[in-house]
Amino acid sequence: MPNQTLSDWVQAGPFTLALSPGFFGFYAQVGALQALSTVVDLLPGSSVYACCGCSSGAITASFLAAGISVDAMERAVLKMQREHIWDLHLGRTGLLRGGKMVEHLDSVLSDLGASKTFEDCRCPVGVTAFHLPKLRIEVLRSGPLSSALSASACVPGLFSPVEHCGMWPLVDGAIGDPAGLAACPALPPATGRILHVGFPGSIPGWRGVGHPSQLPQGLVFPAGGPCGGVDMISLVLDDTPTVSPFNMQTMGPVAVAATKAAVIAALTSPLGRAGNVILKESNARAGHIGDVRSVDARHRTVIAKPPLPSRSFFRTALSFLLDEGEIGGSSDQQSSLSTSHGPDQRENGETGGGMHSDLEGQSQCSSKRVRVI
Repeated sequence: MPNQTLSDWVQAGPFTLALSPGFFGFYAQVGALQALSTVVDLLPGSSVYACCGCSSGAITASFLAAGISVDAMERAVLKMQREHIWDLHLGRTGLLRGGKMVEHLDSVLSDLGASKTFEDCRCPVGVTAFHLPKLRIEVLRSGPLSSALSASACVPGLFSPVEHCGMWPLVDGAIGDPAGLAACPALPPATGRILHVGFPGSIPGWRGVGHPSQLPQGLVFPAGGPCGGVDMISLVLDDTPTVSPFNMQTMGPVAVAATKAAVIAALTSPLGRAGNVILKESNARAGHIGDVRSVDARHRTVIAKPPLPSRSFFRTALSFLLDEGEIGGSSDQQSSLSTSHGPDQRENGETGGGMHSDLEGQSQCSSKRVRVI
């Protein structure tokens, strides 16, 4: 379709949703899903045929597959506090023990009446974690979701390694799966339509604006599946506001709202030029890959850039320590963030952790100050 937009593409039929890793990136990912849900119902097993992801992307993708609506997902992530995951361990394997993370994820799934195991999810789902002894990526598709998601998001040095279904030690899957696509070939054959939501560093072959990226040459799909007609769209969440354990309650809502606005704007943008690449098709038998042949695929990108500049982790941590954080655009920015505040609205645009943001349209951006608490 000439001049096809992202909105046209997502409404054209079911697709597999793949979400990349990103440090506390689930805030931006939820914002992206909120935007996508304005043009298509993100129903697992219907419009979303299957889900996969890695690290933060594993959490977001699995929550959707478990039956959590996008609105409920947003409420859950915005309620998340550092105390929910912060169990200092100071051991040789990590700063945090990681037990609180498993408990919190399990609690969220229980409170929202969602599936708690891969087997009970509303659609096929797979996540990846890195197995240290074998030095390879493991695709997790069975057992409890809470331990699998904790393993996939287990940042080495920050969290202690996680055990899942007898596999130990498992750490962050981003080590070997930076795109969050490695579990995709393990999912049941589908239509070949893949919506890949990722950050710039996770887009395979990313070269910047105007240059088509490429699918990873090692991506292998099962025979009889989507091969011969793979059509993947990478939605690039560029320059999203940075969220860390130190500013979750203030920057989390900003990241959700800013990314939602950026993706809504990107929905009507023409998709980037298709890049024809070569994938491999195989018959996977008992874990063995054989009967490999080349197939054609195409990969296009669309960029969603929020109207606020992102903040590096170190600058965010510094502003936390100094108790003064500033977000907002410079006077020459052409995009805008229109923010509506909750009951705790303060003067001069200062807000606390209860801020709720709503981005509407684009206009001249004015500088705002948000105190990091």
